Amino acid sequence: MKPSRRTLGVLALLALSALVVAFFPATELVWVVVALGFLVALVGDAVAGGWRAPLEFERVELEALPLDAWTEITVDLSNPNDGAVTVELFDGVPGTMETEDLPRPVTLAAASRARIVYRVRPQRRGRAIFEPAHLLRRSRLGLWTLVQRAGDAQEVLVLPNFRPIVRYALLAVANRLEQMGIRKKPRRGMGKSFHQLREYREGDLLQQIDWKATARRHELISREYQEERDQQVVFLLDCGQRMRSVDGATSHFDHCLNAVLLLSYVALRQGDSVALMTFAGEERWLPPVKGAHGVQRVLDTIFDLEATDAPSDYSEAARRVLTLQRKRSLVVWLTNLRGEDASEVLPAVATLRQRHVSLVASLREARVDAFLEEEPRGFEDAITAGAAAAYCEEREGVVAALRSAGARALDLRAPELPVALANEYLDVKSSGVL
Repeated sequence: MKPSRRTLGVLALLALSALVVAFFPATELVWVVVALGFLVALVGDAVAGGWRAPLEFERVELEALPLDAWTEITVDLSNPNDGAVTVELFDGVPGTMETEDLPRPVTLAAASRARIVYRVRPQRRGRAIFEPAHLLRRSRLGLWTLVQRAGDAQEVLVLPNFRPIVRYALLAVANRLEQMGIRKKPRRGMGKSFHQLREYREGDLLQQIDWKATARRHELISREYQEERDQQVVFLLDCGQRMRSVDGATSHFDHCLNAVLLLSYVALRQGDSVALMTFAGEERWLPPVKGAHGVQRVLDTIFDLEATDAPSDYSEAARRVLTLQRKRSLVVWLTNLRGEDASEVLPAVATLRQRHVSLVASLREARVDAFLEEEPRGFEDAITAGAAAAYCEEREGVVAALRSAGARALDLRAPELPVALANEYLDVKSSGVL
């Protein structure tokens, strides 16, 4: 408990008035009466019952939070006492999160409860601790303040942004994937996996007709095929120093984790399995997983990963993939390529070519594109724009060389990555190259 600003203001005023008393002794009695009256009020306000009685605090269903996305947090504040109270609520939000709508003044009647909602936006993945809440209490006359702790500390996981998964699932149910930017291209070939027999439809190929079934039923019957299931996607995640580049509030590495999460969900929903391997720093290997719990396995593997200062060794990563993943797979490289990487990444992709299909996604910095889009205002701006153009030209050369070597390659900004990868995966599925 400590004096409030109101008390400190009155004490300062009394101190100044004491100087007046020194020059005008006749006012001394008035000053003493006022000072004694304030002292009595100060003591009485401190010992008055009720305003310091403890309150109950509880967070409602605090679950995992997505990185760099606003999420509502709901808390209950209860007053089990006989008198009304007014408090200012400060929840114990971790320092790695931004907040909105805090602190919050709350007035509680006797034996009542209030539900408070505020928002947080996590800025770092991993484990975070919500400390007990701070309740700023004021005495009835406002002469004293008291900070109380309420509730328990709670641990929460900050995960890669999983909200695109929820949106994808809802749109998929409504068959409106194009609203998210994910498009299903017409198949250029016919799937090899038999699905069912059905009546012949105009446009069916001759080789689809099942002549035995047609003879039995005396009408044309076609075989219907579906895209191959039980194929495998292997994510090859670069944890090297270039992945620490930041566009806006989110690093390239975190954008890659978001993309891994979305494409994992898409692939698992298609009946395929997913695996993940990291390189350039901490090395992790998640063997192929399949089914409804596959996304959770991926989350458990990547939620606390961080980019490191280590260089990226593409050849070593390719050798590890060949050792750990025998079945033919779509290997998705997530990295940031420069012109000087061609001598390393091209042999690495060639190493995988006989057994796997490679999709190389290289993230470029948004600031580089901004240099090219801005009109130069002077000599230095022109030099910067020229350097940016040369940099992009080198990157385009690497991407073109990868495509010539038989790999699929993307060079795009980080926010475009999740949807672009999903589209490339669906294109690979429809083309039958796996």
